[in-house]
Amino acid sequence: MADFGYDISNFTAIDPLFGTMDDFDEMIEEMHKRDIKLVMDFIPNHSSDQHDWFINSRQNRTNEYADYYMWYEPEPECWASINYTMPDDEIVCLPNNWVSVFSGSMWEWEPKREQFYLHQFLKEQPDLNWRVEIIETEMMDAMEFWLKKGVDGFRVDAIKHQYEVEDVYQNETANPGDRKSVV
Repeated sequence: MADFGYDISNFTAIDPLFGTMDDFDEMIEEMHKRDIKLVMDFIPNHSSDQHDWFINSRQNRTNEYADYYMWYEPEPECWASINYTMPDDEIVCLPNNWVSVFSGSMWEWEPKREQFYLHQFLKEQPDLNWRVEIIETEMMDAMEFWLKKGVDGFRVDAIKHQYEVEDVYQNETANPGDRKSVV
């Protein structure tokens, strides 16, 4: 578990650390008997790198999960100059200089795909690609699952991180007073 459980490995399961689905069902039943509402944390921006979607997505660029995440080529001029072989110092080819919420680059190299994936938080929390319709469908299905279980509402976490600019090859202006820069 990374980031205190904010790395979601399954959007419709209970982590065993917190009990079982039977425990959850019993808890929500007892809460509702006492007229207590349950508002559940929901994190649609990213999943865990241990989620089946990401495990499959990182394998290649052609499987059914290939577009579930934010995958990008290295910075174009750099990539062309190295003749499609990633150098030992891969930071020179990052798509841009964006800094994660927790400092350091937002980009992590995946050798199997020969692409970087975006993670606005920890590298174990790859960002989902909300520009493909399947992600909206998957997230709505997950929310519907919990609503049918009796959840009364959601606190949506990290919503402001859900979309990035479409042209990711833009660098941010360096801000020395901000998080650790990667420029």
